[in-house]
Amino acid sequence: MATPTITGADLSTPTGELIAVVGPPGPQRSALQLALNDAPWSRGPSVTTTVISRGAWSELRRVAAAGITVVAACDSVVAVDAGAHRVVLLPDPDGVA
Repeated sequence: MATPTITGADLSTPTGELIAVVGPPGPQRSALQLALNDAPWSRGPSVTTTVISRGAWSELRRVAAAGITVVAACDSVVAVDAGAHRVVLLPDPDGVA
């Protein structure tokens, strides 16, 4: 029997929201990104991406302002600009933050 990747998550969000998923790269982060992107509440267009530079956040905020839900991943909270509407933190598998 498979172990669920995510349990007890509230996947509600308005269209045009910028959500930052922060955690180490791997299957858990990818699964959460896909779950948020494909959730039943997603009625409008959406995009999933990985942020590789701080300058990208302002562009992603503009995309969200146009009504497109953006689910962006990055490796650390420090990398998240103030532009994200919500931040989802994933635990580090080694227990190190």
